[in-house]
Amino acid sequence: MFDYANTLLEKGGYANLTAEERTNTDECATTELRRIRDGLLQETDKYAVSDFPMSASERTAMTQYRQELRDLPTTQNPRFQEDGGQILRNVTFPS
Repeated sequence: MFDYANTLLEKGGYANLTAEERTNTDECATTELRRIRDGLLQETDKYAVSDFPMSASERTAMTQYRQELRDLPTTQNPRFQEDGGQILRNVTFPS
């Protein structure tokens, strides 16, 4: 498995990575984004059941929120912190 954290630290940040290291780092960041996204989707699964008691406007908002979560990997460009931390930057999560 690619160690993006040490690579970022050793190279002094994303701008100094080789093309292959950037690709590997980007893949790790996207995997982390999907992990977070999947957790958020799991937390809202109960609201997706058709008989969950909520108004039509609440259901519409929840449906939109869940769709925006599913779209995150294609609408965002996640990167890790330059210090190799696991916190993602360049990502705006829906609310």
